[in-house]
Amino acid sequence: RPELMKQGDILAVQGSGWLSDHIRKLTGDGPLSHVGLIASTDGAMPLVIEAVSPRVRMGLITDTLAGAQAAWVISLGRLTATQRGRIVVAAARLIGRPYGYWDIAMQGLDAETRTRWFTEHFGEEWGPICSMTDAIAYGEVGIQIGAGARDINPNNIWSWAHSQPDCAIVKVL
Repeated sequence: RPELMKQGDILAVQGSGWLSDHIRKLTGDGPLSHVGLIASTDGAMPLVIEAVSPRVRMGLITDTLAGAQAAWVISLGRLTATQRGRIVVAAARLIGRPYGYWDIAMQGLDAETRTRWFTEHFGEEWGPICSMTDAIAYGEVGIQIGAGARDINPNNIWSWAHSQPDCAIVKVL
């Protein structure tokens, strides 16, 4: 439902299957297994920038939501149109970069050791994962969503949004 979203909003997804289940389990048993960024709501179908294997890409929202159990849009009402545009441009600069398999491994080690030590010391931003893409993009306008970009995960973004009731609006798709 394009009317529920604006350029620069975060698309939050609860996927289905074993990988989504494991992502949710390892990231604090929250509802999310994936996030993307709404790049455009012009035209017939919204476009999403997201980090998925094998690289960061832009595609139709219907592709991102295929097989999803649930989805939400996280919108910061205080963002200006200029800020929203800068967020999308920052995310678009990541298109084509390889997916951050290394960062997934570091987050897995963090989950096992219940620390952020591995991502803080060995995480990198060259090959982003889904949540890192959104964190880097929002950082462009001075907004830190959740933890730092290196060790952020979809459920950090979910928790962050719910801790910002004065400015973050979470809408069910």
